[in-house]
Amino acid sequence: MVIFSHDFLLHRDPAGIHPERPERLIIAIKSVKEDKSLQGLIELQESPQADYSIPYLVHNSEYVEYIKSESSKGFHYIDFDTYVNEFTFDVATKALTASYLAGELSLNTSSHVLVLPRPPGHHVGRNGKAMKALSNGFCIFNNSAAAVKFFTERGFKVLVVDFDAHHGNGTQEIFWYDDAVVHIDIHESGIFPGTGNIHDIGGEGAEGTKINIPLPPFSGDDVYVWIASKLVPSIVKAFKPSALVISAGFDAHVKDPLTTLNVEGDAYIAFGALVRRLLHHRLIRGAVTVLEGGYGEGLRRGLPLYVHAVSLGLREELKPVSNKELYARYGKLLRNINEVIGRYWGIDFLGQHS
Repeated sequence: MVIFSHDFLLHRDPAGIHPERPERLIIAIKSVKEDKSLQGLIELQESPQADYSIPYLVHNSEYVEYIKSESSKGFHYIDFDTYVNEFTFDVATKALTASYLAGELSLNTSSHVLVLPRPPGHHVGRNGKAMKALSNGFCIFNNSAAAVKFFTERGFKVLVVDFDAHHGNGTQEIFWYDDAVVHIDIHESGIFPGTGNIHDIGGEGAEGTKINIPLPPFSGDDVYVWIASKLVPSIVKAFKPSALVISAGFDAHVKDPLTTLNVEGDAYIAFGALVRRLLHHRLIRGAVTVLEGGYGEGLRRGLPLYVHAVSLGLREELKPVSNKELYARYGKLLRNINEVIGRYWGIDFLGQHS
């Protein structure tokens, strides 16, 4: 199931020069609809109408009213890289509604739901700029957080996996003190928003539930495959979530203009296959993927690989690199991760309880 609305295209920079533009969504839709291997498997569904109470579930009232007011003024920038226009408040609320209700759709159908919203959201905290970031990072309302909220309101424990190349600082801030939400965030170190340190582990009472994996430039697919096949399943085993929310950014792709992580495709296949396995083996009851970034070929090439893996499983077996090889390349990073998850979850990198 794919949720989309042409209304999401109304949030736009009239000059057409901003990286976060409607064409991103057009590329995303076409990449899924035109993939022959997905024909007959993907049902496209119009987004529900905007529910104007939902932004207040995710953000505080001052921020919601601020966006409403700024949007009424027409096109302008609210910070150095985030814009609004006369449609933004309504469009962002509809996107948030779609993401929130995707949880219900997933539970009712026992299937994965992909939401293709605009504007994106994972950089926005309860009051906009999050964790001392300098801007909203193109985001207005936090769509992924809305999906998480749907599940937590029903008493579910939720695993969030964010593989956008930029740290999901807004999502992490919103659930910083919530021990019912484990947030694993894989991102490129040293780029916007400058957050996501490996030792940022969550607030009081929720220590260890926020797991940050800042990767060096040019990391490539291998480490993503290892995370999806080794690290995340070990956390699932320990945490036992009832629902999964994926913040899916495709800007780690080798041809994305904003990042240098050099992912080619296996990373997206590995995470898609992970979602499928968790649903198929009934380890989770609901799974929602929310589109975040992707400003180049990642949407055209990476998104259909991900959807194919969720829908049909692996095209061929992906074998993660050995721990020995991974340590040779990422020794310090892996030692730090091992320290964090070992302390709070009693897990080593072989997925065994210590």
